Amino acid sequence: MKKRKIKIAIISIVSLLGLAGMSILIMHYILGMEIWPFEKKSDANEKVEIITETYPTEIIILGNSVGIPEEYHAHYISEISEENLTSNGGYKFSILVINDLDGTIQLSSSDWDIIEKFVSDKTNFYYLGNQYFDKIKTLGFYTDDLPDTDLSIVYLHEKKESFPMYGMWTKESNQLYEEKNSKLLSDVLIHSFIADVIKPNVK
Repeated sequence: MKKRKIKIAIISIVSLLGLAGMSILIMHYILGMEIWPFEKKSDANEKVEIITETYPTEIIILGNSVGIPEEYHAHYISEISEENLTSNGGYKFSILVINDLDGTIQLSSSDWDIIEKFVSDKTNFYYLGNQYFDKIKTLGFYTDDLPDTDLSIVYLHEKKESFPMYGMWTKESNQLYEEKNSKLLSDVLIHSFIADVIKPNVK
């Protein structure tokens, strides 16, 4: 797998008042990136349109709900299989999210073989949790040591390049999500789908 660059996403916990939008904006301002398509005021309907119509994006989720609203047409799977990960067609982008924040997902070697196959073939990969960090590292999806506070690894495809992104979800943001803001995880994921998966490939 070709890896040229690493993105580091920093979610700033501004307060314990559940300011998810502020955390997301600060994350991207720190990186010096434009907040697209948030350069102009946008609402939830516009985000839905970007992901489902303008740039149709298939969102596959294994594990517990991440809170993404139904209108994004994300679909949950109960197990890893080639059939479950094979696109039905008509999508410009494909995303696999594994929500293992509770550390209970069991994945076999054959499951990881299938995941590696699809991720190597342009499926963008979001792993939430830390149980399988070592396994994901052996697959070459990242090489650096991760901070103890990290609870995510993301592997992105940008045109002809593929690379990991660190720090999208941390123990700190997970605490805020669990205690103060039940929408934080879905907000961060939807924002990343647009800013990190879609935007770099349509510029």
